[in-house]
Amino acid sequence: MKNPFAEIGIAPTLDMAEIKRAYFKALSTRAPQNNPEGFQLLRQAYERLSQPGGLSAAFLSSPVDVSRELVRYQERHAAIQEEAGAEASTHTNNTNLDRFSAILRGQGYEDAIRLFNST
Repeated sequence: MKNPFAEIGIAPTLDMAEIKRAYFKALSTRAPQNNPEGFQLLRQAYERLSQPGGLSAAFLSSPVDVSRELVRYQERHAAIQEEAGAEASTHTNNTNLDRFSAILRGQGYEDAIRLFNST
């Protein structure tokens, strides 16, 4: 039997609800009375994914679309970096401003710059 995800017509996933939706959608084109062989293959794929441990085993043994996964990773990574960068720059700017203000209150401007750069 080929990849059960391909038989059902979806990309490999661990989302059983998505698999069930795809299965019922595929049933419309492979009804048992119109396409008994197609229905049998579809049913076997669904049963394989539905049995305990079957979904995990099929997911782990399924081919990976590296290009698609790379794009998903890059998008996720960029969003995390953007969020972290915004938080870090706000925090760093506030911290540096507070440090500089504290130094400036007690010193002259040139002394404050020297002290700030040395800490």
